[in-house]
Amino acid sequence: SVFRFRYQHVKKLYEEENYSKSLELGLVLLNEVELQNNKELLYLCNFLIGDAFRKMNNHKKALPYFKTSLKVLQKNFVLKEGFENSNSFFQNEEIVVKNLLRIGTEHYLLSQIDSAKFYYNKITERESIKWNLSKIKASAYGNLSGIYLVEGNFQLAKLNSLKAVEIYKKKKDVANEAAALGNLASIHL
Repeated sequence: SVFRFRYQHVKKLYEEENYSKSLELGLVLLNEVELQNNKELLYLCNFLIGDAFRKMNNHKKALPYFKTSLKVLQKNFVLKEGFENSNSFFQNEEIVVKNLLRIGTEHYLLSQIDSAKFYYNKITERESIKWNLSKIKASAYGNLSGIYLVEGNFQLAKLNSLKAVEIYKKKKDVANEAAALGNLASIHL
């Protein structure tokens, strides 16, 4: 469709790090997509606009777009296996957990620590996270560990750090495992 083609153009501008032009065209496209009630593009546009604001360090403006994209997902995502959905896009767990991670991080960057913990915990509490998404779960554990370390809750910091290390070790992700071990070392100091 014309809207998908325009979205691809906006995404290409974003990928080329032309965030302001991507944002300008993305906002126009979002208004048109809302009128068409295209749920998939509504999600994609909101998420991309949130990412553009994030890259421009405007976390206060990024957050509402990520939250709107999550609302679109929650209304359209099939949570239980075995249920049919006419749009398999909304059956993709990856887009949900990436969205939760973005929202948690934006809250953290805005010093809204309780909200950050809430969204990171939504990721870590998901039992069904697939193996290929476990790095996102490890990131959430690592972020929680850092928060608890700053708060002085060393027990929870250690617990979350160990969970991150375990996932990175299983994934053979040496760089992130080393970073998680660094967090763990900070706890012991």
